[in-house]
Amino acid sequence: MSGKTTFESIIQAWGASGWLLNMELEFIPGTPDYPYVSVDRLWNETNWVYGDPNISYDLPEKTITINPETDAAKIRMTISGHGQGNTLNAAEFAEFTHKIWVNGSEAFPLHLWKTDCGQNACSPQNGTYLYSRAGWCPGQDIQPWEFDLDGMFTPGSDLNLDLVLAEYLNLLNTGYNGSSHTEPYFKIQAYLIQYSTDMFVGVNDQKISTPNGYFEVFPNPSSGVFTISANHTEIESVRILTMNGRIIDTRSFAGQQRFDLNLESQPDGLYILQVTTKEGVSAVKISKQ
Repeated sequence: MSGKTTFESIIQAWGASGWLLNMELEFIPGTPDYPYVSVDRLWNETNWVYGDPNISYDLPEKTITINPETDAAKIRMTISGHGQGNTLNAAEFAEFTHKIWVNGSEAFPLHLWKTDCGQNACSPQNGTYLYSRAGWCPGQDIQPWEFDLDGMFTPGSDLNLDLVLAEYLNLLNTGYNGSSHTEPYFKIQAYLIQYSTDMFVGVNDQKISTPNGYFEVFPNPSSGVFTISANHTEIESVRILTMNGRIIDTRSFAGQQRFDLNLESQPDGLYILQVTTKEGVSAVKISKQ
C-alpha cells in the first residue's frame, strides 16, 4: 500500500443491538516476489440468483489478454451463498461443488461449504450460527479462494475464464417472505492477478494502449502534456510515480473518460502512469522530453 488508502466495513445486523468494530493493522516488512502487479476484474455479483429457471448456472465468460511480461498469475475469489427455505434449503444451507474452467477445460473444483461456524470468535450467538453454510459463517470473515494458473496461460495471448455453478433448480421459487423463505443467491467477487519482474508496458514512439484496453495515452513521448483517454469505461483516479516508485501526484476523477495530464513542471525523464478505471488498474511508462 502507498498513498491514501480507505478501509470500509459493511455490517449487516438484525435486532436492536449496536455494533462495535475494532480493527488492527499489522505491517510486515519484506520484499515481494514480484514488484509489479496487474489486477483485472472478472466477476462482481452481489445478487446472482441461483436455481431460477430463467437464470443460467454459467456466469459470463471472461477473456483477458495476458501481459507479455507476466511471470505468474492467479484467480482470487470470494464467494458466499445466501437464501433459505428453498429446495435443499439453498443457497445458504446447501452444499455444492462449483467449477472454474480455463481455456475451455475444467480446471478447478470449488467445494463451497464451511463446517466450523460454531468455532468463530463471535460466539455464542442466538439463532442458527452453529450450522454449516455455503462459504461463510455469521460474524466470521470470508476467506478468499486462490487458484494458481501456472502452466495455463501464455504471455501475450488471450486467457478465457468461466465460472460454472453446480446445476440446481429451485422448485420453491415463489412466495418469498423476507425471513423464513428468501430467494437463493450468491455474492461473487473475483479478480485475475498478474505478477511480473518487469514493468508491464513499455514506451513506444506514438500512442500506447494497455494490454487490457482500459485506456490510451498520447502523445508519448511528450514535451509535458499527455492526453489520457478511457476505452469504453470511466476513469476513477490517476497516480504518477517516478521510476523508483515515489508518488509525485495523485488525482481523483468523477467518471471522466478523457483528460489532459500536465507534467511540464516535472524534470524530463521516464515516469509511471497508473490509471484506475471501473474495469481495473493498469500502469504504463510515459516519457517527458
